[in-house]
Formats: sequence, structure tokens, C-alpha cells
Amino acid sequence: MNNKLSLTISSLGHFLVDFTCAYVVLSRLHETSFAAQIVIIYNFMAFAMQMPFGVIADAYPKMRWSFLGILCLLASFLPLPVFLTVLLIGTGNSLYHLGEGKPILDHLKGSSALGIFVAPGAFGITFGTMLQDKSLSLMIPIVIALVFLSVLIWFRTYEGTPDDPSEKTSFGLISALFIVVVIRSFAGFSWQLPWKADHLVMMTCAVVFGKMLGGLLADTIGSKKAAVISLGISFLCFIKAEWSLTGWLGVLFFNMTMPICLKQMTLELKNQSGFAFGLLTFALFLGYLPSPLGISTVPKGLTLLLIALSLVLMCLLRSDLHD
Repeated sequence: MNNKLSLTISSLGHFLVDFTCAYVVLSRLHETSFAAQIVIIYNFMAFAMQMPFGVIADAYPKMRWSFLGILCLLASFLPLPVFLTVLLIGTGNSLYHLGEGKPILDHLKGSSALGIFVAPGAFGITFGTMLQDKSLSLMIPIVIALVFLSVLIWFRTYEGTPDDPSEKTSFGLISALFIVVVIRSFAGFSWQLPWKADHLVMMTCAVVFGKMLGGLLADTIGSKKAAVISLGISFLCFIKAEWSLTGWLGVLFFNMTMPICLKQMTLELKNQSGFAFGLLTFALFLGYLPSPLGISTVPKGLTLLLIALSLVLMCLLRSDLHD
């Protein structure tokens, strides 16, 4: 199976997995009086747990982690208490991300494949949220799709050698990349976009295409240049973020850093692609935490400051082969 077909399977599977998670979790929240806590637990399992799971995946790279993740998702459809369902589905999400993200990092050069893989997840979350249904009327089609995906995942393979890692690990750069991802996550939950509620699909498109274009641009002109250009344009667009077009473009350009950060983190953490992937998803979880704690919006000035800080931190990136 060639890499393009494998990447297509991984990416479409990412959409299905995130769709399933959003659909099932949100459909069952009415069964508990601890809905807010359940959502936090899900996000912890789905994102924060990718870091320890990533360490294990690095130790046992031949294990079919994404296949195990799909099995967890299928088990979440059993008539279990909400808490156990959330643990299963969060674990399944985590294992799928690692099981597909790690071989992409280990075998494919550049950032484009990463952007293509991660982008469809945003569509999955959005449509899963929009189609949530207490009756779980989509259960049978989702289960059939997951079973089909598990078969494809079992046979998909990646071949090739990754980009050369950095000769010397920079813990300063690792810290900078981590902070940028925390900022991106926090901003995604807190920026003031008055048009967002009425244009959810439009907002999701900005996130999806931003991640895709970020990887492509990085492989064309270099990661450092792509990061600086995208964040610089995003800063200018967010000056008028209340306008739907400039706000949309601001979100798109801001999300272009995602595959760049992940690829650069992998280059710094030699032979630890699973841990690198998990470290940045843990950063996503930290950026999410202020939202359930009551910090759901921030002033425009702070948003611009955070984008500017991200730009400064991304200027620390090493020059790479594409620069």
C-alpha cells in the first residue's frame, strides 16, 4: 500500500474518530448531572494521555495502536455507565491519534502529510456536535464505518525515512514550541469572534484549511519563514477580527503553525515521535483548561499580544533544508 493511500485512510479515519467521539460524548451528557466534569475527563483522556501513551508507543512501535483505539471506540457503544464510556472513547481517540500520527512522523518527510492528517479532525468534531442525538440514531452506521476503518488500518503501511533530526537538542526551542501550542489552544477557545456562532462550518473550514496550508507552505519555503509569515498576517487580520472575512483569515493563518510545531518538535526529540506528538497534545489540553474554569473570552488586545508572542517564539526555529 503506497503512502498516499495510507495517508488518505489515516486522514479520513481521523474525521470518523473525532466525529464518533463528539457524537457519543455529547449525546450521553444528558444522563449525568456532572456534564462539565465528564467533558473535562474526556479531553484529559483524549489529549493529555497521549503523552504517556506516546512514550509507550515509542518503546513498542510495531504495536497496532490505532487498531486498539478503534476497538475502544467500538466498546464505547456498549450499554455502559457514562463515566466508563468516556474513559473508553477518550482512550480510543488518544490511541488512534498516536497510532496514525507516529508512523507519519517516522516515515514521511516534511510537514504536508501532518497537516493533511490532522486537519479533518476539526470537521469531525463540528459535525459530530451538530448531529448529536440522545437516541444515538446513527449508532449502527458509525459502528459499521469503524469496523471498515479497522480493516483498512490493519493493512495500511508507511514506507520511507524521516527528516534528519537536529544534531543537538534545544530545550529552549522545545519549550517555545510547547508554549506556542498552548497559546493556539487557549486562543481557539477564547478569542472574541461575534460571527463565529452563526458560521460554525465556516470557522471549522478556517481551522482545517489552515492546518493543511501550513504544512504545504512549510515544505515550499521553509518552516521558519512559513511560521513568521502566517502569524504576521494573522496578527494583522485580528486587528479587525469582528469582521467575518478578516476574522476568518486570521483563524486560518493562525492555525498554519500546527503541523510546523509538530514536525519541529519531532526533529528536536530524536527517535521519540510518539512522545513529541503527545507532548504537544498535552499542550493543547493545558490551553483548553481555562475555558471550563470560566475564562472563555479575552480582550482583543490580549489576543493580539498572544499572537505576537507566538510569532516571536517561532522566530527561534532552526533553519531547515527548505529555507
